[in-house]
Amino acid sequence: MNVFANPGFALPVFRNVESRTPEDAQFSAVYPFAAAAYRVRIGPDWQDAQTINNPEIAGFMRKVSFLPHPEFSKVFSENPRTDLSLVEVVAKGQTFKKETMFAKGTHSPQEFRMTDEELAEKFQKQYRPGLVPEQNRPSGGIHTGTGKDGERR
Repeated sequence: MNVFANPGFALPVFRNVESRTPEDAQFSAVYPFAAAAYRVRIGPDWQDAQTINNPEIAGFMRKVSFLPHPEFSKVFSENPRTDLSLVEVVAKGQTFKKETMFAKGTHSPQEFRMTDEELAEKFQKQYRPGLVPEQNRPSGGIHTGTGKDGERR
């Protein structure tokens, strides 16, 4: 698997291919691709010690090449909000490619923003009941805060 992206990912801090802790996994540019290749559900499972230390995922991390996208500097000079990236996967004798200018959830341009519904769904997928004490668990959906009158918003 070849990933062409922001040249900043060439920095040593992102080149870690030996994740042992959630912090290692969070700062590894290749770990998310290996976890995805093994169909680990996006969310808390990615931070699970058993997933992070899975020898198959660890082996796959060594098969992911992270390279500077050849057009990144040019595109970035035209639009500094870009997250230009290209993923190339070779499987069963075929090459699959996907390129994007922006990551989903990016504020701009509009078509890449997440809707309120998408954000709520993302929260629900990330939420694991055992991680939040009972008295702090959400009830009645997601709220955006509490107003001066004490009412939930």
